[in-house]
Amino acid sequence: FARENRSEAQKVLDAMLAAAPLDERAYRMKGWIHMLEGELDQSDEVNEARKFALEIAKVHRLLQYEDFAEAQNNSERLAEDYPTRIEPRYYKACALAQLGEDDAALEEIRGLLKQAPDLRARILEEFYLEPLRLNDRFEFREHPTDE
Repeated sequence: FARENRSEAQKVLDAMLAAAPLDERAYRMKGWIHMLEGELDQSDEVNEARKFALEIAKVHRLLQYEDFAEAQNNSERLAEDYPTRIEPRYYKACALAQLGEDDAALEEIRGLLKQAPDLRARILEEFYLEPLRLNDRFEFREHPTDE
């Protein structure tokens, strides 16, 4: 970016965001590049993604600080504000599991897996979902294709 090679800077920022999708600073720099290039629509999209990253990172911190009720409330609000994003539902399931709301958490997980089946491995290993004992539940076990 400092050498005014904005296209290469964009590529590096894209790689950074692929590895760390909640890195607010990368979104800020990416939005700045779009703005300098006169691409205001793309700059607005990146700024919206940056705002989401800040909010979802807050929910993650609330889980880490064991403020599960607040994490649930914030994730529900984010799910309303960003209905196409799965992260708020994921963290809502985590908060519900920690609050002992097993049925509601399982319902969220089932919905998540219908929407994004590739999350299965991550969900089964998620620390905040451990109270649900997903690996012990038949519906979450690996099913051989020849059965």
